[in-house]
Amino acid sequence: MTKTFSEALIYLYSFIPKETKGFFSEKKGLDRTKYLLNLIGNPQNKLKVIHIAGTSGKGSTAYYINALLHGFGFKTGLHISPHLLDIRERMQINDKLISQKAFIAYINKLKPFIKQTTLSKHGSPTYFEILVCLAYYIFYDVGVDYAVVETGLGGWYDATNTVDRSDKLSLITSIGLDHTHILGKTVKEIAKQKAKIITQNSIAVVQENTKVIREVIKQEARQKNAQIFYLPTSKIMSSSKITDSGLSFNYIFKGKIYKKIKSSTRALYQAENICMALAATQILSRRDKFLIAEEKIRKIVTQVRFAGRMEELQVQGKKIILDGAHNPQKMSAFFTSLKKAFPHKKIHFLVAFKKGKDIKEMMKLIEQHAFTLTITTFVLETHDLIHRSEDPYIIKSYIKKPIELEIVTNQIRAFDQVLMKTKKDQIMAITGSLYLLSMIYNHIYEYSRH
Repeated sequence: MTKTFSEALIYLYSFIPKETKGFFSEKKGLDRTKYLLNLIGNPQNKLKVIHIAGTSGKGSTAYYINALLHGFGFKTGLHISPHLLDIRERMQINDKLISQKAFIAYINKLKPFIKQTTLSKHGSPTYFEILVCLAYYIFYDVGVDYAVVETGLGGWYDATNTVDRSDKLSLITSIGLDHTHILGKTVKEIAKQKAKIITQNSIAVVQENTKVIREVIKQEARQKNAQIFYLPTSKIMSSSKITDSGLSFNYIFKGKIYKKIKSSTRALYQAENICMALAATQILSRRDKFLIAEEKIRKIVTQVRFAGRMEELQVQGKKIILDGAHNPQKMSAFFTSLKKAFPHKKIHFLVAFKKGKDIKEMMKLIEQHAFTLTITTFVLETHDLIHRSEDPYIIKSYIKKPIELEIVTNQIRAFDQVLMKTKKDQIMAITGSLYLLSMIYNHIYEYSRH
């Protein structure tokens, strides 16, 4: 019997696999998750689920959908991954973390079924699979009206892809190259993985993407007799502007136009993510017969704030920007916003990247805009795998332009040093990995306490 929150975490960490092989790229991981879900009563098939896949933007889209539905008066469940600060971010109810006491109780309820799965032909479930099952179980147990679920990796064999209901609403955000060692070497292969979240006789909302990607998704939709609606991303983005107070853009979808929607973020890429969320709620409102008032939408979008996406903080009177961009697509989007929001500012960069990422391409962008660059490291064992950053000296080898550069392996010391050399009319930017951000956040909050 687990008695404390720490014991619950230690128990869960024992299920972190030491490698990805056999857990994410093969069908047995999905079969194992389905087996465990079946033991606990298949809660995932008793929920109205909005399921989100994509290379970029799926986490942000999930947050915005959750905020909109909750703002309209619905009880919501939100599953995102990875979490930044607290494991309970993966099973939020009405935008809030469940209590530690409730978390412990749910772990104890699932423990016998986890053991039964481990002893079966399927073997031990992974940390991520258990947390997905836990989220679905909690969402059903507390009686949410809607469960907003972000995929962990890909879509096809992802543990979240266990909902069979035809009323599951699937969203596919922007697709690019990431996790290529698992999902495939081309965008066509990756798109196929993402498209597999579409269920029989369902509805899917898809960002424009490229013609190749659209064809892959269309083919999957035809096989499932599913209806696809495309978000006109290019029109939305052409209307997007960064203002002193945030972002302004037009929402355009299925005959509906809301002009000059305002958001508190200055991340241009969030315009398409917010519009994906609005498109989802528009479809749900028609299907489930509830009203959405334009004035209410505008108010909710303005109020949404969350960590790690072009997040602006003040520390000792200095501006710090945190963005978890970890692939070339996301890094390019980050820099587009950064250049437009702060066109003449000198920027000191603190970066670390997880092993296996396309670091060479990301460094091409960073070296063009960095006033100084500090490379650091991380090792994190509290997520879906043991996450290790790339060797700083390998990252350094990708830099071709002369630049003031320093390697500081301890990320806390690195933060302090970069902060110290950042002047009040300059900017400090931290990017490259959400895992780096998660390790630095508590240190940043310590500054705000003093």
